[in-house]
Amino acid sequence: MGDIKTGAPSTDTQNSNAGRYAVSPISGNASSIHGAYHQPSSMVGSGVLAPPYVCDEPQSKDPPPQPPGFTYSNSQSKDPKPKDPAKANAPKAKPTDAEVIAGMLQGILKSKIWADTKALGQTLSPILSAQLQPVILRQKLLMGCVSREIDNLTYLTTCDAELYQLMKAMAKDTAAMQAIASNANESMRRALIDVVYPQIEDINIAEIAFHGRFGIRLSSANYPVVQQYLSQLVTEESWTIEAARQLYDIMLKLPPSHVAQIKVITTSNPINGSGGRAWPGNGHIHLRYVGKNDVETGLYTSSKNDKMRGLNLNETTTLHEMAHVLDIGEKYSRTPAFRGLSGWKEYSRADMWKILDTIIENSPKPYPANAKTGEKEFVDMAMMQTFRLGVKKDKADFVPNTVDIVAETKRHFSHTDIDAQSNTRLRNKLERADAYHRCLNAHALAMPWSRQQARSGYKVTKGVHIHEGYEGKSWYSYNHSARASKYSDYQFRTPGEEFAELYAVYHATDGKKVDPARRAWFEQQGLHKDPKTSKTP
Repeated sequence: MGDIKTGAPSTDTQNSNAGRYAVSPISGNASSIHGAYHQPSSMVGSGVLAPPYVCDEPQSKDPPPQPPGFTYSNSQSKDPKPKDPAKANAPKAKPTDAEVIAGMLQGILKSKIWADTKALGQTLSPILSAQLQPVILRQKLLMGCVSREIDNLTYLTTCDAELYQLMKAMAKDTAAMQAIASNANESMRRALIDVVYPQIEDINIAEIAFHGRFGIRLSSANYPVVQQYLSQLVTEESWTIEAARQLYDIMLKLPPSHVAQIKVITTSNPINGSGGRAWPGNGHIHLRYVGKNDVETGLYTSSKNDKMRGLNLNETTTLHEMAHVLDIGEKYSRTPAFRGLSGWKEYSRADMWKILDTIIENSPKPYPANAKTGEKEFVDMAMMQTFRLGVKKDKADFVPNTVDIVAETKRHFSHTDIDAQSNTRLRNKLERADAYHRCLNAHALAMPWSRQQARSGYKVTKGVHIHEGYEGKSWYSYNHSARASKYSDYQFRTPGEEFAELYAVYHATDGKKVDPARRAWFEQQGLHKDPKTSKTP
């Protein structure tokens, strides 16, 4: 379903198809390198060896990069000396930083990435520096890839100032970034963009890199359908470099298969406002970007205990809208297992009498005291009229037509005693009918999931909430007990919105703020990470 997440009443009723570079500091030992013993996915089967990192002679004519402390040699011997049993059983010393890097380089020498750096080096060399020879640039590029694999660009750039300058040069050159972003070697392309991206300061270059890294456009320029539809709703703005960097961070945290479903991310009002829309069929999400450090303080929550309170607004909104794309056709939010977590039930507009009965049954005093049968029937028909006509803004804008309601009551009920009742008396009865006010407050434009309604007349005392999800569309009920562990008030708009809020909180907190039942369901669906066979970013 097209989605709007805002702090104000929604007016969008569109359906689907219509809404770190943290670089780890080095302390001088191998244990300080993140992932030092991790074999990168791009090197699986490529010859990465365990310490002491011995490998065959490289097939390439170009000499391999030589990081500090690394001496390339072939220690394979036709007549190896017998091993000393005492030494064999002795604990192995931890490899030095240089040995770790050397081992990775040696593994890459046999992989396709080594061959591809030659072509890329030849392409970039004339662009970046006429004096930087392709063979040297090839080595520098390769070292950049390795630095990304071990999450330690600082170490390599400290040892090699030229590499650092190379990264900065690529970050400023449009042609260089286009060459990198279009490189056929996916692993090298992603690795290089990851280490260069933090240096980019031009939004146009950032957009090229973003698309090369994730396959996502940061504007609607290449999507005429999206552009045309957006123009009818908002004025599209350009992303700021700060926002583009934050989006990059968010994408890196997610399963690659999820990111792959997004084709374009657009924005409006990039420095104020909050909220977003999703069009699952187009793989398009639209965000209203706020300040980089803005957190949720009550826009979508009503309690300091709500799981979304204090989380970054841009991150949770981006994740929320991405969840709608993943949930296309209510793939997850319509399943009985998910809906059972909060006791969701859905009612179509053809089920108006079921909705009415649910409201009446769960209201402590649905009718005024001493109301006669005909007066109760009159209240029922007034409620039915709100279903047919809708409520434009709030209950003050809906003035019941007493004459029409009386006529409807007579037609619908065979026995009625309202003939003698004056319009004034009937209006008074209606104003004192709890069920009628609950019905008014349950319409979508009254935002019945919000804190004001949840704390006042909206709450049904017998443990059930019922309301209209989107204006003119389905109604839903859910168990009041579900609010005890809520993420936000907004999650209770529809099952689809609850799924989106669950997805946002899970990935924003690595699942730490998700209650056990929902976390178990989420992970059973494989929504927390891709299978091991999937490619990693």
